[in-house]
Amino acid sequence: GVYTLIAKYNLEYPEFYTKLYQLFTPELLHVKFRARFFHLSDIFLSSTHLPAYLVAAFIKRLSRLLLTAPSCTVPMAVRFIHNLIHRHPSLVKMIDSPNTDLAEDPFDPNEKDPAKCGAIDSSLWERS
Repeated sequence: GVYTLIAKYNLEYPEFYTKLYQLFTPELLHVKFRARFFHLSDIFLSSTHLPAYLVAAFIKRLSRLLLTAPSCTVPMAVRFIHNLIHRHPSLVKMIDSPNTDLAEDPFDPNEKDPAKCGAIDSSLWERS
């Protein structure tokens, strides 16, 4: 409902994507409504006009969560990540990045703000 108001009627909802980002927690991957959540999140993040740093934050956070996720959630989450990278080709650099030093990963998994988490400068080493 809120997204429809934002997308179609220009309702301003401050921090919408920040709040959505904060919902991506380990608990999310264990709830029964996770398929619906991923479907709606895919819709929310479907615009190609979103900044790359924002989409990169969602990709990196979910990739990090998949390290400890139940195996039944992995295919759905990988499809979600694939869709985001497909819509934002500039983020392919996260996959092809030579920066795989875990000690120097600029991503801060504890940061609540996707703009400040450093995901855009990170790589997807978790996929290895």
